[in-house]
Amino acid sequence: MNNTVDVINFHLTEKCNYMCAYCFAKFNNEQEFTVEEWIKTVDIVNEYFKKNAILNGRINLAGGEPLVVNYLDELIDYINSLDIKVSIITNISLLTKEKIRAWIGKVDTIGISIDSLNRETNLLIGRHSNGKTIEISDLLEILNIAKENNIKIKINTVVSKFNLHEDISSLYKQIRFDRIKLLQVRFNNDCNESAINYGISSNEFNEYSSQLKSYDGIIIESEDMMECSYVIIDPKGNLISNKGNIHKKIGSVFETNLEELIAIAEINYKTFMKRYQTEKGVNR
Repeated sequence: MNNTVDVINFHLTEKCNYMCAYCFAKFNNEQEFTVEEWIKTVDIVNEYFKKNAILNGRINLAGGEPLVVNYLDELIDYINSLDIKVSIITNISLLTKEKIRAWIGKVDTIGISIDSLNRETNLLIGRHSNGKTIEISDLLEILNIAKENNIKIKINTVVSKFNLHEDISSLYKQIRFDRIKLLQVRFNNDCNESAINYGISSNEFNEYSSQLKSYDGIIIESEDMMECSYVIIDPKGNLISNKGNIHKKIGSVFETNLEELIAIAEINYKTFMKRYQTEKGVNR
């Protein structure tokens, strides 16, 4: 197996306008990178891609909520200038039609996080901003604009006690998602310990997932599958391992060669490949 990675996640910030109870994207940094430092990080990733002859590399911009940072579009433009694909993970609350149109030809994929279509459930989870939750009609309008302009759309749903008995497949029928990802809620000892109270068993997760297996492009990730299978750079430029329900800082990409950091991060390449590639091996 070729032990290289072609998708690297930049967690630009821990800041978010939502307060999700089981958010794991917390890295305990007092300060966060500036756009200049992120641009230098892009250069490091570009060098890694070139050295390993990775022609279809992608940088995934995540958070927190990436749309709260004021340099997001500048960073997107720079990544594009190096012919690296850009994807974004967002809670969609700050996404607008104007933003979508500005991203045409620049953003390959938008991943949206939707755990429930029920207002009361979203309030319980913390998926709201001052009591305001996403309106499905607004969501559909924005996503349809993206689809019409060849921006791929994927949906991430975290399955927990909050939404275990909810069927959100009606949304799948209204939007033809390019990828559907179901994730079993996972707790990390150093950032979301309370999530253990909302956990579900493997049997419960498997039963929930089995009802949706017929949908095209679905990826089902149990809690175990998430361990050591994401390549994460935190808001201070540290490569992160999530082995053993804890975020471990492997080292700074500015102080140690990225290839060396990836080599010692204990990445599970089997689950990494399963997540990011289709059956034909085409990166999505």
